[in-house]
Amino acid sequence: MLRSIFTITFLLLSSLVLSQERFMLDTEKSSIVYHAKHPAHKWSGINNAPKGVIEFNGNMPNRIAVKANLVDFDSKSANRDSNALRIFNAIEFPEVSFFSEQLRLNKNDSIRIIGEFGLSGYKIAQSLDLAYTESDNEYRIEGEFIVDLGSTGIRLPRFLFKPIQSKIRCVVRLYFIKN
Repeated sequence: MLRSIFTITFLLLSSLVLSQERFMLDTEKSSIVYHAKHPAHKWSGINNAPKGVIEFNGNMPNRIAVKANLVDFDSKSANRDSNALRIFNAIEFPEVSFFSEQLRLNKNDSIRIIGEFGLSGYKIAQSLDLAYTESDNEYRIEGEFIVDLGSTGIRLPRFLFKPIQSKIRCVVRLYFIKN
């Protein structure tokens, strides 16, 4: 009796694990860009080396995790990038991350993802609506959204005694491929 319960439990768990399919982020095609503003100027920084995974249960995505090292963001100003690393405490928190277990495909080739960003030890709740397409062994998520740094305790960078705007526009191009 005990052996049959163990066997049934093992088979059920195995089928759950086997039904999960993982696709890894193609780091050669994927990118994350941020756009920041200050009353005196605006700028962008790009990270061409994000890492991540998306899991599917059958045909439905059910989990996503993406991270990007802060040192890999390039704003074309070494001084600005160095200052950002200091402000975001990159020694202790070297990456920005996003994780979600709440994904829903919409009818209009988009995906709703509810999750949270991790930045500098803070968690920022976020609801994203992004374009979603799939082709032979590739899933693509693209779009833009706003992250409000004002919801954290991070002291925003200042220039001419004025802080940058707390709302940072982010643009993502994420290409997931089967291993």
